[in-house]
Amino acid sequence: MLKVSIGGNEQTLHEFNGRKAIRAAKIVRSIGDAWPEVLSAIAKFRSEYEEQNAVVIDRATAKYRNPPIPVMDPDDPEGQRALTKDGPDGPVAVTYDRLGHMTEADWEASGQVLRIPQQPSKEEVFAAAFPVAFDHAEDQVMQLLALCTIDEDELGKAAREGGPESVTAVLKEEGERLLDVAKFEELIELAVVGAEMVEKQVREKVEALGDRVGNLLRLAGLGRLRRSDQEKIPETPTETSSTTPPPSSISSPASTDGESDESSTALVGASSAPSNDA
Repeated sequence: MLKVSIGGNEQTLHEFNGRKAIRAAKIVRSIGDAWPEVLSAIAKFRSEYEEQNAVVIDRATAKYRNPPIPVMDPDDPEGQRALTKDGPDGPVAVTYDRLGHMTEADWEASGQVLRIPQQPSKEEVFAAAFPVAFDHAEDQVMQLLALCTIDEDELGKAAREGGPESVTAVLKEEGERLLDVAKFEELIELAVVGAEMVEKQVREKVEALGDRVGNLLRLAGLGRLRRSDQEKIPETPTETSSTTPPPSSISSPASTDGESDESSTALVGASSAPSNDA
């Protein structure tokens, strides 16, 4: 079980059973008009973060840090063998130039430097969005946090003895307790860890069910096609660069937490700390 610090004391997070999951869905739907404000705040924060924390490196450093990478053989079930082609002196590796899409005009326009935007962490995004969500839907936000810490047996007992109103009452009581004892940064950590816990539960179940649930989610507009379903392996790989990374070099799809996919072709050179020059 996952644990977080609440008021300086260790608090166990309880996984979401069916009752908790259904209740959480109802709370989220009840937030309603607050969502556009929250999403707008997240988008604004991401944009400003990427602009202010971009890493800037010169052309020579960019090429040094991003040498051509081998294209993996799509016929290798283990994904460990590099694709090769015949050369004058025997087989040579087929490679992909991660900077090949940059033309001379592109480098000239950028001042011969490569600017790499940095992505904020989940904790930073939550910290930016939390006050907005709290302003617009304090009661709902605290009930969602309470669902992470309250015991499922207590919630079930309340439902059986008093119905939905009793469930709401115990969640509000737990939410008030959290507000009284937790520091602001602890509430942020609870939100992040709780969201990760629920996402992990859902992801593991979806992966276990495979396409049986994946196809249903995509039909319902709740999922997306895997990259492997969208991309096609080129019939004749070459050593020349391309504006699109070869499918065989793309990593497994990211989890459905809303973050953008990352691939093994991502440019090297970005670090967690911003820099003005290399």
